Amino acid sequence: MKKNVCFKIPSLLLCSALLSAGAFAASQTLYYTYDELGRVTYVEDSVNGDHDYDYDNAGNRTVMAVGVSSDSEVEGADPQALTAPKNLDLNGPLSPFGGGYNFSWASVENATHYQVRLSDGTQFTTTNTFGSSAGPAASWVAAVNSSGMGPKGFF
Repeated sequence: MKKNVCFKIPSLLLCSALLSAGAFAASQTLYYTYDELGRVTYVEDSVNGDHDYDYDNAGNRTVMAVGVSSDSEVEGADPQALTAPKNLDLNGPLSPFGGGYNFSWASVENATHYQVRLSDGTQFTTTNTFGSSAGPAASWVAAVNSSGMGPKGFF
């Protein structure tokens, strides 16, 4: 069981105690992924880069990788293992005013459905290998089955 939690942290407020007001007004978005034991396994960080955390069977953290592009799954022979979707295609914006996107990917063996995240943080589940959005573009897609969610493919 994986749980995703999102925090949007305005950098100006976060840094106002350390820097003079108006130093910068960018915002930081963090997405946390947890394993079934409640341990952080992946952090998507829009400012400092993504972090991947892996643990051994005793619960000790064995890997912390920075700047990775996917949340690697626990190593081991798993007949239900999933790979990241490939042949990702993103078309848009479809409107001269911005927004409107079509996206697709190749099917993944053993996947029962797919989890898709849009650039605004919205997520949805689909059994198709394509989708569209009237607003924001697709950010990533991951295959899912009874073993959990596989690595993400980024558009």
